[in-house]
Amino acid sequence: SEPDSGPAEAFWRVMNRCEGDIIGTCLSDEELLPGAVERAVAFFHDNPDVGAMTCDGWVTDMDGKIINEFNAGEFNFIDYLFGKYCPFWPGTFFRRQALLDVGLKYHDWTIECLEFETWCRLATQHVVKHVPARMSKYAVHATQLSNTKQYFHEHFDNRTKVIRKLFSEGGFLGDDP
Repeated sequence: SEPDSGPAEAFWRVMNRCEGDIIGTCLSDEELLPGAVERAVAFFHDNPDVGAMTCDGWVTDMDGKIINEFNAGEFNFIDYLFGKYCPFWPGTFFRRQALLDVGLKYHDWTIECLEFETWCRLATQHVVKHVPARMSKYAVHATQLSNTKQYFHEHFDNRTKVIRKLFSEGGFLGDDP
């Protein structure tokens, strides 16, 4: 733990420090379910062409009581760009090489919109697959930073920056019309 601008920068630093072949996400308001890591390792072993996997999960209150289920479904980049689809970030696993391929070690990322940019970058160069299994929990509460009006507006302003980069001449898609 060290000073940073917030959870996104802290997570960015952690991702850049990881040295294993597979990197998983599990933030302070999340919990991996038993067997999640083993399932992810087996999935990547059986699917060498996949750069990232997302899963389904549970939504809980602060006390860990399940209040809803989250069923992500198959990853769809176009639907994701238009806000019609959302992968389940908790319990997501990445091949480290896939993250390196999309610029993990470069600092031209929009850190304030790290999750969104990660999915966009991966979707342009790698296969992202959904595993239809509940592998994690995500706690939701009223004081959560991502539930504030200010965060909502900042997040969507930063999504716009990512989309502009994505579709610029030098963007992730390059000169491919």
